[in-house]
Amino acid sequence: FHLLAKISLQYNIVPLSTKRSTDINDLIRSIDFKNVPVKKYGRLETAYKSVVKTSSNADIIIVIGSHYLVGEFFEKYKI
Repeated sequence: FHLLAKISLQYNIVPLSTKRSTDINDLIRSIDFKNVPVKKYGRLETAYKSVVKTSSNADIIIVIGSHYLVGEFFEKYKI
């Protein structure tokens, strides 16, 4: 997160939709986000809609996580 903190305005954290998901609060407590604000969501869909709504055309949205999360994102949004 050290390098991402240089370019990130906010981290948006979501649980996996599988039983393999780590507790969101445990995840947030265990990572040093380098003073970048963190917002948590209950679902990927909610986080994505919020990020798209508040971003501009010049913003870059990066989805980072396990292959479960990234796969769910690609499957839902066909990107």
